[in-house]
Amino acid sequence: MFEIHPTDYAALHKLMAGDTQMRTFGEDGLQGMMGRLPPPSKRGLVLIDPSYEIKSDYQRVTEQLIRAYHKFATGIYALWYPVVDRERINRLERQLIGAGIRRMQLFELGLQSDTTERGMTSAGMIVINPPWTLFNKMQPLLPKLAEKLAPETGVYRLEVLAGEDAAPPRPRQRRNTR
Repeated sequence: MFEIHPTDYAALHKLMAGDTQMRTFGEDGLQGMMGRLPPPSKRGLVLIDPSYEIKSDYQRVTEQLIRAYHKFATGIYALWYPVVDRERINRLERQLIGAGIRRMQLFELGLQSDTTERGMTSAGMIVINPPWTLFNKMQPLLPKLAEKLAPETGVYRLEVLAGEDAAPPRPRQRRNTR
């Protein structure tokens, strides 16, 4: 696990101490992961949770994820993102699809539909090489979560962005209210 902020890293390192399956690094995760891929076991989950504090983070994350995938194509990658500006998310999706990444699914959950006003309306995750049961398990779960979190305005999105052959078959589910 990578954490660039020293105080947060110290807490993370202490929390993970003793876990032989976890390693912590006090450095930028996007740079650090490239030097550690592929792992010796040729199996692994890469959870990417960037700060998105700088607008260019979206492009940087996309570029690094594509590089990581080409270096370790069998890894499972889970990229978290906030939905603040839908066009940024659309661009991220197009770039990942255009890079020829196979087996890619998207999941979003939000308290309200996208808005042009400032602020995060939803959060999402793009999963590359997901476990084969993930989509079917999320399909009934996300609508229930959206309803529980925000009965009148909750939204969700499930989508296959790319299948086995990298030609996106695109089954979609979306609930937008108002």
